[in-house]
Amino acid sequence: MTRHATPSAAHAAGFSLVETIMAMGITSTALLAVMGMLSTTLGDARESRVETAAGILTRRIVAEARGLPAPPLPEGAVEGSEPPPEFALVDSALQPLLTTRQDSAQAQAEYQTGSQSARAMYFTKLRRLPLVDPADPQKTVPGITRLVITVESPASAPEGRRKVHRYVTLVPAS
Repeated sequence: MTRHATPSAAHAAGFSLVETIMAMGITSTALLAVMGMLSTTLGDARESRVETAAGILTRRIVAEARGLPAPPLPEGAVEGSEPPPEFALVDSALQPLLTTRQDSAQAQAEYQTGSQSARAMYFTKLRRLPLVDPADPQKTVPGITRLVITVESPASAPEGRRKVHRYVTLVPAS
C-alpha cells in the first residue's frame, strides 16, 4: 500500500490576509496621489486655456476699438462723460455670438444674468475712459483714450460670479 503525502499548512501557497490588505493600502495611496496630480494638471490646463483666450480676445478688441468710434452717449449725458460699456458674448472658437452693436439691450441683460446659450464661453466688456492728467486730476489728456477690457468666464454665470481677466491699454482717441 502506497501512501501519498498530504500537504501541510506550512507549505500552503498564496498571500495571507495581512499581506493582501497591506498591498491594497499601498496601491490605493499611490492611486490617490496620481489622481490628485491629474486633477491639478487638468485645472492648470483649463486656466491656461482661458488665459490664452483672454489674451487673444483682448488683442482683437483693442484692434477693433482703434478702428471704430465710441458708441454715442445716452440722451442727457454731459459731453466728455464716459460712454456706455460695450459687451460681447463669445463662443469657444472666439467668435462673437452677440454684441451691444447688434442688440444692446439683450447683450446687457445676458451680461448681467448669464447666457443660456450652450455655445457661449466668454463675455467681454469694453469701457472707453478719458485719460486723467496725473499732474491735474481735474483735467484729461486730449487725444488719448484709456481702454479697460475684461474677459469673463464662464458666460453662463451671472455677473459677479465669473472669473475676470482685466486689461488696460491706451489708444488714440477716435
